[in-house]
Amino acid sequence: MGAVVISLLIGACVPYVALRQGLTPNNALIGAIMGSILMSLLARKTSGRNRLQINFIQAAASSAGATAFMCTILAAFDLLDLDRTVNIHVQPRGTVVFLWLTLGGLIGTLVAVIRHRRFMNDPSLKFVDGIVAAEAIVMRDSDTPETRQKRSAVKIAALMSGVLVFARDGIKGLLPELPPLYGPLKIALPWSPMGFGTGLLLPVRMGVWILVGVVCVRIGGPQVVDYVTSVTHATTSPWAKYFGWIMWPATTLMVMSEFTNILLILGERFFPKKTSADEAVARLEFTPVNVDILSLRAALTLIAVLTSLLALVLFIGFGVPAYLSCLGVLASFPLVEFGVSILGQTNLGPVSVMTNALQIVFRFFFSSNVLFNLFAAGSAGVMNAQAEDGAQVFRTAQILKANPRMTLYGQWIGCLTGSLAVTLVYPILTAKFRIGVELTAPTATKFATMAVFLNRGFDALPPGALQACAVAAVAAVVLAIIGRRWSRWFVPQGSSFALALLLPAVVTIPIALGALVGALWKRARPAHHERWSGTVACGLIIGEALIAGLLLPLLFFLGILRQPQ
Repeated sequence: MGAVVISLLIGACVPYVALRQGLTPNNALIGAIMGSILMSLLARKTSGRNRLQINFIQAAASSAGATAFMCTILAAFDLLDLDRTVNIHVQPRGTVVFLWLTLGGLIGTLVAVIRHRRFMNDPSLKFVDGIVAAEAIVMRDSDTPETRQKRSAVKIAALMSGVLVFARDGIKGLLPELPPLYGPLKIALPWSPMGFGTGLLLPVRMGVWILVGVVCVRIGGPQVVDYVTSVTHATTSPWAKYFGWIMWPATTLMVMSEFTNILLILGERFFPKKTSADEAVARLEFTPVNVDILSLRAALTLIAVLTSLLALVLFIGFGVPAYLSCLGVLASFPLVEFGVSILGQTNLGPVSVMTNALQIVFRFFFSSNVLFNLFAAGSAGVMNAQAEDGAQVFRTAQILKANPRMTLYGQWIGCLTGSLAVTLVYPILTAKFRIGVELTAPTATKFATMAVFLNRGFDALPPGALQACAVAAVAAVVLAIIGRRWSRWFVPQGSSFALALLLPAVVTIPIALGALVGALWKRARPAHHERWSGTVACGLIIGEALIAGLLLPLLFFLGILRQPQ
């Protein structure tokens, strides 16, 4: 019952945040915190033995938040309804939305289950939010001198983080605006304790190459804008010109980097070095996972049944041909692999990037229909969101030594409650706020724009983008091979560099700075870093997640606090 209540609450809060700013705080951590609070109130007699139940609640809450994020695809349909250049007037609502998101989410959890052992046993995939959530659960569910000290440290860090975020997002002008690195592209030094805390737990190599990417945007971004302006004579904003061009080579670099890494891992499995297994175990910071959650046959059977039901729902509800729905699910399989791998390395879930990638694949290989493209994108998006958030929760379960099958059941509950929350909350939000105005819906805008853009075929590619994609693909393969052999900080990392090109600097710079500070801290005082880095990161992430993800959206929605413009 606690899992249902907490997951419904998370699912109801996420749509406002997603439509307002395009990004959401990590659901795995918020779910762990709220689950800990609930169990401390309802199960005091078993205090110290509740961590497995908390992990179950966390799984449901995280899954609900991941499903609720896909309200952005509903907003994309609403934006197309307002666009006079296309004849799309479909606004999904009600039961069909509930079934669509639920079935897509369930498929996503099962796709991730098939690759569970690979994700959990690859030492390059950290899944930072899962680690932080595990530490938070242990601290809340233990009472030793060390955990009491860590609880105090978390409270102090969370308080500092929460106050800073409230001042940043709640009261305009209270914090000074830091100087922009390049104003027209909105590259500014941000106040983000969550990003800094995330960076503390990431490798220094990642931080270095994120910063290199930001510098490249600073130097090359204006040239990209000027080039696009001179060739296309577009009158859109500088950021729209830059992103409309750079998204093609950057997405290619990201996807090809992960695709090459997967091929290299498979190659090592078929042609292993004599010491590769021992080295992998030595490098792995957690107990290896040696048991599958479900058998491959059971997982594939369930996926086949759910895909058939999804195809039936989309055909009856919107006339989408069944074979296109099935092809969309199949095309999402490798994208789930790429998305979870990127999340594990960077702690940034590229749900929208992977959804855009599916839109591109779907357009060039299956159908140019804008409506069908968006439905395929929605299915791929909820699959990726579930798989990525689920990986964080499975990392928590691995650390806590919880039964991963129970964690999977918690995810399934979250799929249902998250879909229900979106079905009920989204019409309320659109009745109170205008999509594209009060709710800017940046992610939805990207989905809708991409669907219309791709309707023109290869003509949709900006001048020079195809050649840039070819260069990016070759670079991704070469860098992945080099990085697999030498993982030193100065060896370029394609996925981190690509994220810096695609995401706003307010997201990437704090993560990079956190990684650099963490590396210096570890070098100066290794034992101190090992003991306290996770604790400090936990507090910084918790503070921003609770204030930006729950408190401020609630205050804005109720009208108690006015949303800064």
